[in-house]
Amino acid sequence: MNLLLNLSERHELIGALEQRFELLENIHIEVLDQLHFEIQREIEDVRAWSSSYRTAAEMQRYCMMLNAVKYCTSMLKDWSDQLPFLELQAFRVGFGNTPG
Repeated sequence: MNLLLNLSERHELIGALEQRFELLENIHIEVLDQLHFEIQREIEDVRAWSSSYRTAAEMQRYCMMLNAVKYCTSMLKDWSDQLPFLELQAFRVGFGNTPG
């Protein structure tokens, strides 16, 4: 998560939308995909537990996973309202690609 936050701060230092979009496409998305994979693996582990018996360590791990999901969701929602990411979205759909 810290890596994603640091990458987001670096976005603001890059002036050209093309370069910021490339950073988002090549690095941010890869990091988010890896995080998604790890969370999905944790969910599968939780599903494999016996429904009648859970240790304190298993419950702690489950709570940590839920907290990570909540934090990621909140962070992505916050990003969706920030100007640098709105500019990248506009660039992605073609508003930033006009000659001129």
